[in-house]
Amino acid sequence: MWKCNRIKYLFSPLMVKLLSNLKTISIDSCDAIEEVVSNRDDKHEEEMTTSTTTFFPHLHSLSFYFLKNLKRIGGASAAKSTTSIIHDQFKSSHVTVVPWSLCQYSREIFIYQCDSLMEVFETQEINNSSDGDITSTTIPRRESIYVPRLFNLKKLIITLCDLLQHVFTFSTLESLEQLEKLMVKNCKAMKVIVKEENGEQINKVVKFPRLKSLEL
Repeated sequence: MWKCNRIKYLFSPLMVKLLSNLKTISIDSCDAIEEVVSNRDDKHEEEMTTSTTTFFPHLHSLSFYFLKNLKRIGGASAAKSTTSIIHDQFKSSHVTVVPWSLCQYSREIFIYQCDSLMEVFETQEINNSSDGDITSTTIPRRESIYVPRLFNLKKLIITLCDLLQHVFTFSTLESLEQLEKLMVKNCKAMKVIVKEENGEQINKVVKFPRLKSLEL
């Protein structure tokens, strides 16, 4: 998709189910794009909450270029905090729901000049409440935080994203066993590559066992 300046998001979650063979997503110079997947216009969210569909299982490549208003890449939408988007198995008393990440199967991710992007791999906060609803919480317990898994990721290149302060959290490290190339370039606010969560000291060693190229 190129120069579609009125489109605010590319897919709805209900539409995503029909695109299981999709291998590449590339969005370039679309000024209004805020999210890649959004449930802001879905009127039938209840249809999603009983599904265990695997979204984009064959997606290999994600590319985002010159998207000045892009705020969110994957999974759950900020527009509606009461329902998380489904993937594998997060169990409540009534439904099976799990948040998911658009990046979870990707092998290559390229991000260039996305001025509003503050987080690449969104950590989604969810709470399993007693009435079966999945709700967003301001200060979640550690067990209510969903962390994206990036088992297939081999190449990540981020350039000119001036609001980004970190790339990964410590919780994502265990899934980054395949990462071979990491480039972070001209990101003015960048403070660390790997961020600790909730200000707590986590006793984990930062290691990328297959990394061949690192450029900062």
